[in-house]
Amino acid sequence: MPSNDDKLTPEQRQQAERLFHELDDLAPDSRLDALTRFDCEEAVRDVIQRRLSSIQITLLDSNSGDEEHTVTNVLPPSQYTPIKKIGSYTIKRLIGAGGMGQVFEAIQEHPRRSVALKVMRSAIASEAGRRRFEYEVQILGRLRHPNIAQIYDADVWNDGGQDSPYFVMEYVSGKPIDEHIKESGLDLEGRLELFLEVCHAISHGHQRGIIHRDLKPGNILVDISGHAKVIDFGVARATDSDLRATEAQTAVGQLIGTLQYMSPEQCAADPNDIDIRSDVYALGVVLFELLSDRLPYDLGGGGIPEAVRVIREKSPTRLTTLNETIPRDIEVIIGKALEKDRASRYRSAGDLGDDIRRFLDDEAIIARPPALTEHIRRYARKNRAAASAVVIVAITLIVSVIAIIYFAIVADEQRGIAQRETIAARAAEAEAQVESTRANANFQRLRGVFGDLFGDLLIPIRNLEGGMEARELLVRMGREHIKQLEEHATEGENAELLQQLARSHEAMGDLLGGERTANLGRPEEALQEFEEAARVWRMTPTENRTRVIAIGLARVLRKQADLLSYSDPERSMRLIQDARQRLLPVFDANPEDTEVLRGFYLALESQGNALCEGEPTEPRLTQALALFVEHRDLALRIATAHPKNMVFARDTALALRKIGWTRAKLGQRTEAEAAYRTSLARLEANAAAAPEHVRHGRDVSWGCWFLSETVLERGGTDEGATLLVRCAAMIVTTCVREPSSADYRTDVGKLVPAACEVLLEITRAEMAESVRRDALVRLQPVLEASPDNLALSEVLRRLRAIEAASARKSG
Repeated sequence: MPSNDDKLTPEQRQQAERLFHELDDLAPDSRLDALTRFDCEEAVRDVIQRRLSSIQITLLDSNSGDEEHTVTNVLPPSQYTPIKKIGSYTIKRLIGAGGMGQVFEAIQEHPRRSVALKVMRSAIASEAGRRRFEYEVQILGRLRHPNIAQIYDADVWNDGGQDSPYFVMEYVSGKPIDEHIKESGLDLEGRLELFLEVCHAISHGHQRGIIHRDLKPGNILVDISGHAKVIDFGVARATDSDLRATEAQTAVGQLIGTLQYMSPEQCAADPNDIDIRSDVYALGVVLFELLSDRLPYDLGGGGIPEAVRVIREKSPTRLTTLNETIPRDIEVIIGKALEKDRASRYRSAGDLGDDIRRFLDDEAIIARPPALTEHIRRYARKNRAAASAVVIVAITLIVSVIAIIYFAIVADEQRGIAQRETIAARAAEAEAQVESTRANANFQRLRGVFGDLFGDLLIPIRNLEGGMEARELLVRMGREHIKQLEEHATEGENAELLQQLARSHEAMGDLLGGERTANLGRPEEALQEFEEAARVWRMTPTENRTRVIAIGLARVLRKQADLLSYSDPERSMRLIQDARQRLLPVFDANPEDTEVLRGFYLALESQGNALCEGEPTEPRLTQALALFVEHRDLALRIATAHPKNMVFARDTALALRKIGWTRAKLGQRTEAEAAYRTSLARLEANAAAAPEHVRHGRDVSWGCWFLSETVLERGGTDEGATLLVRCAAMIVTTCVREPSSADYRTDVGKLVPAACEVLLEITRAEMAESVRRDALVRLQPVLEASPDNLALSEVLRRLRAIEAASARKSG
């Protein structure tokens, strides 16, 4: 190739890339004619012509006897420039070509073996792009799993004026998984067992922070031993080709095949908005296809925009309508994987695989928890020795349900009897009184059952790490109980039962999607439960319960406001104001009542938070500051009266932090720093008084972060750097002590990289590297002890990603 081919201007290269893809989407025999019609400079035309020649007639000699892999010629023989080598690899034959690139079988000399060599269509046009490519390749090279085709090497090849990345991978002699299943005639169990290997492979990659991004049957091969091998793991990310392919393709047919497996969020073509749940969605599509020989959507011929709309908006075909022999549980599992909202999908490929394993082992699946009797039947069949204990627990639960129904019905009947006898004859007044007493006793028993369910039992289950199934079971039981309670509480307008009903709805809301507790991630249902709780509180007869009703109603109004703060901020503000107004008269009547007082200042805090959402204006910030100051004053009053209560001390410190943040936004830097320092001192006192409470360390860490911002802004570089190092160290400590806490993992993911970035910006590169290494050294053993902790794996991946930046700054 002439040496001046790689001297195109950036505009010429862009034009050559666009025109080349247009030609490559045409039938081979029409490309040459189309090329002559292009209005482009001769240098651009020459590069396109050479690229078509090199890619499409590669290895003509070695393929001459292989009809399956012979490529149609599009240029005269005099212009052939067959590719014999790419890098140090000797090309043997073309295996295939697709939207992302061409795949060759090649020979590696040391060690001598056959490899698969994939040349990507996307180009690397900058030094930054090359560095990122090299970093991604290092990550991919660490994948070691029997069901993942290993990446041996990667480099860049100039294939006609542009640098195209290529990957050298383990050569898998096999067929795509869908073809293998058709030819082998695997039954349902065999297909699911094979698919489980794929889930394990994808989960392995996810645990190392790598998303596949291009899962489809063509990228899942089955080798001659009958085991799955996932290929192209992470290749799309390494070159951004998932985005570029979408932009570059102009022929609908070529892209539709990839679109079928893309998640709704992936169709938006924003590579930064993709996480491991996108792979979960693609796995759902693949499993759907493997079981029905069909895809879940008919994308038709309406073009790419219409296909994207279908994927993002339409429901997939029900699997059982295509194959009625498919068990209902499998349809439910696939349905959960194919949820439009990724928050409703399985959290990981591992979770999807676990549910399939439960089905194969005849256990309850998570996607649709079975009835209580089904739990008992399955467990007893598998664990006969322990079945008696389960039966005892089950009987206890069943008896509680029966007791609720029985006591409610009997109480209702006895109340009616008492009323009729009182009206009929005063002589029966004494007996009626006895019956009423019995009815009240039954109501007390009924309330006690609900107190157990939504009190002592609720708290440990709600806060149980990984207790999703337990929460689901509690929600289902709770709804059954609430139905009975609601019927009899509302008919009789019994204030105590209505109060219990409101609290039960609130507890259900917390379980389903409460903002301030572990939940099932279903905020819409949680909002409905909170709204129902508010409705019941409003209809509860006061009967000297004004204080209790006001506190309960204000609490559920605040919880509604929490859920609506982003989606409907105006309604959220109205709810907070309503909560505040409900508490004002009670507060005036009970100024020293700590429960009322705390409920009141928490309403002030929520109202101030709502004013600070988004990009608040100066008037909104000023209004929020006044609310936070009032919050601080009230919290300080309680904290002073109860000096040993760390909850009130913490409330005061957090109110001071809010004041500092708001003053900083208003440009009041000196006042902000003073508030931050006082807040941090109070949080440090809490941590010193109760070092066993991990939460206090987290509070101190955030206190250091906020104070460092104001200190650095006024030029206090040394103190600011010290605060950042302490911030990172303490938040890592909290995560090491409680690695199962999502809050602590999230904090590490936010604060440690952010602290490193700021330290690099203020020329403290050695401190930044020390922070990063300390976090990696301390967290890596935690991850190794709990390899399924995907969130922690992602945190470590992010920390490793800043290594190169840290090294460049220090250099």
